[in-house]
Amino acid sequence: MYCPECANKIEPETVLCPVCGMKGDLPASTDQVCDIFLMGFSDPLSYDKVIDFLLQHSFLKSREDLLSRMSSLPVPLTKGMVSARAHQLREDLESRGGIVELRNRQMKDRGIARKIIKEEEESAAHAPAGTSARASRVYLFLFLLSLTAAVYLAYFHDFSRERKTVQRAVQKIASRLTPPAPGKEAVTPQVSAPEKISASENLDQEGVRLNNEGVSLMDQGAYEEAVQSFESARKLIPGDATILQNLYRAWLMQGYRHLQGKAYEQSIQSFKEALKVSDQSPELYKLMGMSALSLQDESRAAGYFKTYIKRAPDDLEVDRILGEILYKQNKLEEGLKFLKIYLAGNPDDSRIRDMVNKAGREATVEQGFDTREGEHFDVRFDGSQNMEAGYLVVELLEGAYRKIGAELNYYPSEHVVTILYSDEEFRNVTQTPGWAKGLYDGKIRIPIGGLTEKSRTLERVVTHEYTHAVIHQMTGARCPTWLNEGLAQYFEGEPEDGIAGNAGLILKTRDFISLKKLEGSFLNLDAKAAAMAYTESYTVVDHIIKAHGIYAVQKLLSDLSGGADVESALRSAVGSDYNGLEEDWLKYLAQNYS
Repeated sequence: MYCPECANKIEPETVLCPVCGMKGDLPASTDQVCDIFLMGFSDPLSYDKVIDFLLQHSFLKSREDLLSRMSSLPVPLTKGMVSARAHQLREDLESRGGIVELRNRQMKDRGIARKIIKEEEESAAHAPAGTSARASRVYLFLFLLSLTAAVYLAYFHDFSRERKTVQRAVQKIASRLTPPAPGKEAVTPQVSAPEKISASENLDQEGVRLNNEGVSLMDQGAYEEAVQSFESARKLIPGDATILQNLYRAWLMQGYRHLQGKAYEQSIQSFKEALKVSDQSPELYKLMGMSALSLQDESRAAGYFKTYIKRAPDDLEVDRILGEILYKQNKLEEGLKFLKIYLAGNPDDSRIRDMVNKAGREATVEQGFDTREGEHFDVRFDGSQNMEAGYLVVELLEGAYRKIGAELNYYPSEHVVTILYSDEEFRNVTQTPGWAKGLYDGKIRIPIGGLTEKSRTLERVVTHEYTHAVIHQMTGARCPTWLNEGLAQYFEGEPEDGIAGNAGLILKTRDFISLKKLEGSFLNLDAKAAAMAYTESYTVVDHIIKAHGIYAVQKLLSDLSGGADVESALRSAVGSDYNGLEEDWLKYLAQNYS
């Protein structure tokens, strides 16, 4: 906790700031205040919206710092906030899909070492001279929990195992259900809490007992057993609206619990069972789509999202996800349709705008291209010029699939789209610098020219870009570029000629780019800087594998995929942070390139 007057750190239970004496007013003992807790998220897509909102208002201005505080739910967002502001904050969070709980309390005579922060305009107007700008803005002290999942292009996050969170999330989905159509007795009415049935001469008593037993099991969080009770009750009292309502809710809760536990296939099956009882909530198709994405089954995910979009056409985030999936599958026209719908509501999203522009260039260049479908790859090329090259690249890709899969113990489940261009077409579509020999941006793109026979250069390029495809599917966007490019070069085989000279120069001058600075893209580097960046990347990865084995790389990629930051993953895999790794790497250079 920090003093809002001087920003000095203070202990939660103290009364006065040890630096400034807490000159501001303390809340009176009768002031009504609230503690605010984040209990969870209504669905996987809500995660980023809530985090982005909190980042705008947190004293933590780095997303990495914000996420590093996460571990388990519920999260105490702030304590002792004035009631009016607390209720507004809850509305803001719930509108973004957060599940929030307010706990009202009265300030006691003992007080706390903070004053209740007033409205921002009052704070700005009355802040004493010299007060830290940071202190005047600190009205929400966040202690967040990490939910890493997810799912997806940048898509997947983990969910809490707290039963209360699941119940509230399901309730939020259930609250959107429409009432049953007149005359359809077996259709589930709007879902609320599970209901018991009173004994009646007109109802089978065993069916009543089983339903009420299921309600008790639901209250205990025993959803699988509750499903069995409700199914048995349904057979004895067919068409009863209350039993159907309870059965629907039990399947829904069970599916959400599987989603929490990353049992994605089971979650899909549970949601399907819920839909058999009542197909009224399009949200279930969205959840099934996210589960399928977590399984890297993009084709199935696209089907679920299409069904969802037909019934909930205003969800722009799903338009974006679906558009990106279809674009990655090279279904350009269909993907563009959804991306443009999303972009119309989010015109400032430069990443999607760039994707739309690139897709337009692709559609122009690739008009009339042929497709060669392999067992694991779809290769597109100009059949009038690159027919032989198309078949040759399929062969090389299948070889890389077996080789790299064995090394990393990972084989992509989806077909990888690969596109072959002339040199001019490659530059027009990708707009990459002249030194780039290929590109992976969700698709493998290679300038093939008029090549008609196998060459060592082509094999290296194909292996390099396929490595990027594997690492992307393994980790999403979480792999630092130095590791990504280092592995791509390592799997090419013997290093290129320039590596030894550059490594010797680094060893002689001790002048190198820190690995921290090589986490981002190399595409903005000039040719000389790019050559040094690639040299560092290759030699660092070669050092890691020689010193710790390929299993250390597998561990590193696995931890990154699970949401660990780079240095935490390094410490777990090789026992060093960046500083230690760079020291060991320089020793490796001295031994191998002196």
